[in-house]
Amino acid sequence: MKKQLFIFVFFFYYSTTFATIQLRPANEAYSKGQFDEALALYQQLANEGQVSWVLYYNLANAAFKTGNYALAVLNYERAARLNPTHPDIRYNLSLVRNQLPDKQTVLTYTGVTGFLFYLRNLLTIDQWAWLSIMFLFMSFVSFLLTYLLHSFTLKKILFVLVPFWFFPAISSALLAQWYYVDFYKNEAIVMNTEVPVFSSPDKSVVLFVLHYGTKINIQKEKNEWLNISFEDKSGWIEATHLARISVP
Repeated sequence: MKKQLFIFVFFFYYSTTFATIQLRPANEAYSKGQFDEALALYQQLANEGQVSWVLYYNLANAAFKTGNYALAVLNYERAARLNPTHPDIRYNLSLVRNQLPDKQTVLTYTGVTGFLFYLRNLLTIDQWAWLSIMFLFMSFVSFLLTYLLHSFTLKKILFVLVPFWFFPAISSALLAQWYYVDFYKNEAIVMNTEVPVFSSPDKSVVLFVLHYGTKINIQKEKNEWLNISFEDKSGWIEATHLARISVP
């Protein structure tokens, strides 16, 4: 079957006020094929500080339709950070990447790692953190009751429950930490058509060139310069050429 971009705008209930009032004008413009207008309206909402994977996803769709692949990649990446398991986000992102001049290795997880990655993305950072606190509290209560209750049978049961609650508490905390590390990765997208990467911030030697839509890792910062890595290469690039993926 011929591949095609899964472009559709969400009219379902995400947040009643947000979906019906704030996104409606942009959604209507998109549905009429007025992609430039839709892109401007979605971008305005993002600039005003609205945060939603639906907004970022729709903004990326509109950017793709207008041929702004760098902006499309940036916002698909932002949507993926908020909703990492959504299949359309990942699929559309992979299709846009195929249009880019710089090809990148995309990590895929299989086996036990793949299962853990799927499990981690079932909940948000906050949900995993609260779940960890809840399990830890249950473990503490079970431990405390072993000293307060007089029934030897209940003491034995509660003593067994202490590690029973403690293990998922630690597991939830580790999953929250893993999610946190991925969510706050210091990454950015090259927004300009062609950008040189130098050996140092004084523009001494051009090491290689990056193009629009390429995702890079930021290692450190120095004034208006960023030390970045791409695949197995690294160098310095002017910060004005990049847009950070970070989500508020």
